[in-house]
Amino acid sequence: MSTSARAQILEYLDGPKRAAELEQIIAPLDAEALEQLASSMRERAKTRREPVTPEEAREAIESAALTPGWESSSMPEVGRVRIATRVLIERGYHPTQVAGAMCAAALPLMPHPSVAPEAVAAGIADALEDR
Repeated sequence: MSTSARAQILEYLDGPKRAAELEQIIAPLDAEALEQLASSMRERAKTRREPVTPEEAREAIESAALTPGWESSSMPEVGRVRIATRVLIERGYHPTQVAGAMCAAALPLMPHPSVAPEAVAAGIADALEDR
């Protein structure tokens, strides 16, 4: 692994403890396994660059299963957007890939335009809290 790549991983992982854990995992890998890992990481990076489409956002909202609390809420649409956003983040999407399309898809469902970005932000926060 090159010095600059290692430095980038250290910076990304935000600390030497996590970097040491990563190093323990990859140290025993042979060249072929490292190449497969690198290929997988490149594919993941490519996927993370592609934003969620408006259709995917609408489908996620429509298919989001409400909790009993949100079902009895006076605004279940807010819960549906929040839950759908959380699910997309938990599936591996980065918040920047999700936010724009989710806000656009949520806007017609919300009682006020300012509620859509708040529901999306809450869903992102929910997902990131559990990481």
